[in-house]
Amino acid sequence: MKKQILSFTATTLFSACLMASASGMRAGELPHDQVIAVKQATGLLDGTEGTGTAFCVSETGLFITCSHVVKNAKPGSLTIVLNPTENDETKYPVHVVHTFTDSDLVVLKADVNRPLSFLKLGDDSTLLETQTVFIFGYPSAAVQSVFKMKRVNVAPGVDRDIIVPPAKPKYAGINVNSGHFTALQRTAGRLEAIQLDTTLNPGNSGGPVLDDKGDVIGIIEAGKAENGMNLAIAATFLKQKLNAPVVNVETPEVKFEDRFKPVDFAINLDWLLAPAAVPAVAIDVTSGGQTQHAVAVKGVDGKYHASLPPFVANGSEKIRPRVTLQFASGNVVGTVDDFPLSIPGGPKLLSQFQTIAPAENGTGFLADGTSAGTLPELAAVKVDFGGAMVVMDCRKATRIDIDTPSQEIGPVSYKVTVSPGAGEAPLDSEDGNVTILTKPIGLTATPLQAREISNIAETRSIPLPVPADDVVAAEDGRLLIFHLKDAKKLAVFDVVDLKFLGYISLAEGPVLYAGGSHYLLVAYPSENLIERYSLQTLQKDRTLINPMGELKALAMGYSSPQYALFVAKSNVPFDPGVNIFNADTMALVASNKGDNTFNSLGMGATDMDVRASADGRTYGFHRVGVSPTGFSIVTYKNHQLSLFYAHESPGLLVPGADGSEIFTSETGVFTPNYTNVVKENENWMDGTCFLPSTHPSFFIGVPYTNSPDPKKRIPKPIAIYTGRSGEPLAYLDKFDEMPNQNASIYTNGKSMMTPDKRYHFYPQLNLFITIPATNDRIVARPIDVKKILDDEGVNYLYAVTAPPQVRLIQRVNFKIAAVSKAGGVTFSLQSGPQGLTVGRDGTVTWQAPAKPAEETVIVSMKDTSGQEAYYTFQMIVTD
Repeated sequence: MKKQILSFTATTLFSACLMASASGMRAGELPHDQVIAVKQATGLLDGTEGTGTAFCVSETGLFITCSHVVKNAKPGSLTIVLNPTENDETKYPVHVVHTFTDSDLVVLKADVNRPLSFLKLGDDSTLLETQTVFIFGYPSAAVQSVFKMKRVNVAPGVDRDIIVPPAKPKYAGINVNSGHFTALQRTAGRLEAIQLDTTLNPGNSGGPVLDDKGDVIGIIEAGKAENGMNLAIAATFLKQKLNAPVVNVETPEVKFEDRFKPVDFAINLDWLLAPAAVPAVAIDVTSGGQTQHAVAVKGVDGKYHASLPPFVANGSEKIRPRVTLQFASGNVVGTVDDFPLSIPGGPKLLSQFQTIAPAENGTGFLADGTSAGTLPELAAVKVDFGGAMVVMDCRKATRIDIDTPSQEIGPVSYKVTVSPGAGEAPLDSEDGNVTILTKPIGLTATPLQAREISNIAETRSIPLPVPADDVVAAEDGRLLIFHLKDAKKLAVFDVVDLKFLGYISLAEGPVLYAGGSHYLLVAYPSENLIERYSLQTLQKDRTLINPMGELKALAMGYSSPQYALFVAKSNVPFDPGVNIFNADTMALVASNKGDNTFNSLGMGATDMDVRASADGRTYGFHRVGVSPTGFSIVTYKNHQLSLFYAHESPGLLVPGADGSEIFTSETGVFTPNYTNVVKENENWMDGTCFLPSTHPSFFIGVPYTNSPDPKKRIPKPIAIYTGRSGEPLAYLDKFDEMPNQNASIYTNGKSMMTPDKRYHFYPQLNLFITIPATNDRIVARPIDVKKILDDEGVNYLYAVTAPPQVRLIQRVNFKIAAVSKAGGVTFSLQSGPQGLTVGRDGTVTWQAPAKPAEETVIVSMKDTSGQEAYYTFQMIVTD
């Protein structure tokens, strides 16, 4: 048997040699024309660390290489060199257009003005071990730097030889190696990895592996030069990826009350290689155990559109709002079944309103001051008073406050499938469809409202899984998102329920992140990627190649529905690029590029701490590593980007909720144009770090010491302030877990955990959260300001109302709420925009202008004891 096998093998090899001789080539060689074709389509990547190889797969200039080859390349630095050392050597700028997150492959696009030679991706289903293959590439030595010696006169009578670098690099030609497959790693019959026995160098990464027909059957990924073992990625994997589109689905923001209405799903297909036929696109929306299906139709905008409701009504959605009816004789509180109200513009459910003010003439008004009509449905409302049902004429009430309970809704997700055109091979060999995207649908986030925290009656310590390196607020302040660097995760903590909602896994390398009212943005500077997550589902729904250059910092207001600020390295030394990014559309909307007024922002800083106002329109920049640190405030208002700079050192800069006040860690509270509001009146040894709370009427002062003697760092109480008064409203007992620290350890760049990340005051929730210096736990304690003042016998008077968001030409109507020990508070307007009025009961009315505006309002408050205080707030009108 052994002899027969040897005889068969010899015969087979002899036959192969005869065939090769008849075709004009020796065994183990590629035909001459194929070698030329491969060389023309395989390029040297310059601008990487060392060199790399890439090969063309489309005449339009798409090249394939390994992700690790371009990982550390600077934006705009990559060049593909075709036919180096030849007479027709050609260079083209290239940039990354797509990264395959599940492999070490990227797609590059060359800026070409002519069709390029490209390679065909072959079939790896018939590959066998010991098969001869050919590898083309440019090892690290492919770029040769030829230096010359030049004698120059460096001093009188002294000449010296110096090295003169070349004017441009000298490239070496392509390297071609042959080898054999030594192992083919398959899973369920599908080839996933290839092992070869040829000797390669690092620069070969990204180069093609070809069979004897000149087809690409693999891509060199990694290897060990000392033992000649190399790994390659199977070409079939790449072929499937290139033939499937990159899908982005645009879903509109869905209000809770509109969850049963159809919404438009706009599906955008980005093809790396143009499809052979028109694809079929479909979408499935699943909620409550029910799945709806629709075929998407291509529109004039080039996108595929389908209309489906996020939820299907099944009769179990009954809502029972709680109503507070105010009468001249007193108030009553009960619950009602939700019902529609006939108002101008069409009926709306009672649960969709917050306040209704019936009037004596039979015409009611909504909370924004618009007319609600006669409201006949309020004539006979069945109100449930703890089981006792009473039919009431609610039109006789002077005011109706509606409190709609939070609705528990199940997850909603959509799945988009793309099928090939008729007569074409299926994109997925298993079922003929390729599932491109399965993502959740996000509903509008609910603002952080005043409420009692039922599960905290005393101080609680909640451990973190591992110590945190950073923390940001999100979803209108309700969430704290911790960066657990050692665990490579983000931990999402709910401050209302005092529990972790979930974790988000992170990729390797440095990460920047920030949260708004709806979205969480995660950026990987070294990977040049930006990811977006829904804060309701904690699922990733978009990924974008960073369009802004090397990222240095990211900030987003926790109540901002869309805008975030990225700091990127610019072409001007030491001056950062400031970019406003729309998280909703995932697009850059404004930049300081070419604006010389921003030249003072960087000033040679080694690093920057950037903080955003809650509304995402004002940003404070604290420079690290320079003096002075600068009072640098960037604003994005009315679609305009601007900078105010003062040559001072106020320390960390944290804007308040609406950006009208800037809280500093060393010198007090200021307006954005550096007008002092509250002075820091301590000496240089002991001071106060001022920080905003989540309510615009309150802020806190955290004491610090610069004393070099730890024994003198005696803990001092934290102060609570209201309005723009420089006098504390109340003091809190010392927090044992937060000893006084030297201010510099928080503001010199050594720690991401600056004071604003360690102290979180929620007046609406009567809650104070701290993060101790160990970074391993969350300490939550109940803090009721009014109770503290009552216990101390303080005669207090302060406002607790946050002004509403105002749109163009909106009719504004809201009431200022004040807290007073004596009671009987009356209000009077001291200063405000034209047409704004304030009644004695604190009712504010105003017709907003037709253009964006910011108006300061000052209101005097006086109670029955004669005590007087002032409430200053901003009426911000946006489009």
